[in-house]
Amino acid sequence: MFRFRTVMIWLAAMSFWACQTQQPSDNYSIEGEAEGLADGDTLYLSDVHGTELPFEMAVVENGKFNISGITESSQFCMLYSPQQGNIQIPLFIEPGKILLWLAPDGETYLSGTENNEKLQAYKDSLQLYEEQVSSSMSALYGSTTRSKHEEVSLQAQKETERMNAYLVRIIEDNIDNELGYYALLKEGDALPAEQRLTLIHQMPALFQNRPEMVEIEKSLTVESRSEDSDKPVQLTNDILALPDDGSTTLPDEVMKNQLTIIQFWASWNTPYYRELPEVKRLYRRYGDMGLGMIGISLDNDDKAWRSSIDKHGLTWLQLSDLKGWDSELIGAYKVETLPYYMLVDRTGKILTTGVSVEDISSEVREALQP
Repeated sequence: MFRFRTVMIWLAAMSFWACQTQQPSDNYSIEGEAEGLADGDTLYLSDVHGTELPFEMAVVENGKFNISGITESSQFCMLYSPQQGNIQIPLFIEPGKILLWLAPDGETYLSGTENNEKLQAYKDSLQLYEEQVSSSMSALYGSTTRSKHEEVSLQAQKETERMNAYLVRIIEDNIDNELGYYALLKEGDALPAEQRLTLIHQMPALFQNRPEMVEIEKSLTVESRSEDSDKPVQLTNDILALPDDGSTTLPDEVMKNQLTIIQFWASWNTPYYRELPEVKRLYRRYGDMGLGMIGISLDNDDKAWRSSIDKHGLTWLQLSDLKGWDSELIGAYKVETLPYYMLVDRTGKILTTGVSVEDISSEVREALQP
């Protein structure tokens, strides 16, 4: 009997010890300050990729709230308030103490655990990029001259490209976790359909098979086919004038080189002149290795065109139809801003395009570097 009681006491002690020593790494808590909510307002926590039904709730008291529980891994969730429909806060439920501050204007700040701090850093950086793009667009609408409009338009384009490059970097660096999934799901519309499809296909099967991503992939597949059908892939045979009163066609000229950079510019296009030093360096470096250059001016004024060629030392082939923005080439090659660059091979196939020489220089170096 003594032996039995000893064993039972030992088992009870072990059970108590197990409860008291449950792995702390499984526990999570959200400690929040809610300046944007009133006392008595409720907050619900739901799994974004599950049933989306709330599994935890909290009531705001004295401007604060607390939610705690157990989780085995990082789980992407949404914290929302039925009283304030604009409050929907994405966050990661993961082991540790999650700190959340909700400002009166609805802005939030997350910290305390690894993935939530990554999420906050991503949101802060993206907001900064968006503000820079917005500032450039405001300046664009306020521009009063054509040259200023072109300059600001190029700046806005570059700001947008930098923002999208940052977004892609975040997705690629987190392609196998919920942060990458969230970034692609939330902001992926800013990227071309083909690029989004590539990123989706790099994700784990678990992410690809989620219903919302399956629907997005179906839609993007259709959109990508449309983009491909609209994209110029081959040079046209338009006859263009030479400064010496002769004429030629682009296919006839590009067949003389392994690669050719075609530059759309104009005598009044200040941003192009800022890029000229890099354009000339690229031509000096690879001109003897198979790189050709062709300038296509969107000037209307023949004298201004010829004068600019001499003034700025444009020693490579120069062409124009002197129709300015009414040129058929604008529609044929989807030129929306100046400068605009196309890299083509000797068959006239368009390999890549860009609004800066930097957009195509890496491909030139890769193809022609000895």
